[in-house]
Amino acid sequence: MIVETVPPGFNTIQALRIIGYDTRDSISAIKAFKLHFIQNDLRPVMTQSDKGVLNDLLKKYLK
Repeated sequence: MIVETVPPGFNTIQALRIIGYDTRDSISAIKAFKLHFIQNDLRPVMTQSDKGVLNDLLKKYLK
């Protein structure tokens, strides 16, 4: 998968909410996202690579 550069000001929590995650508990939302899409790093911290995956998913969701 080719991941594009994340735009400046990218809002991770808003993006997670748009693609369907319950973000009332942001840590749980990040963990759930990473469990489903990342799988090799389940820490509740979004890396640039993780944000790139989320950004790509967001673009597909908004089409």
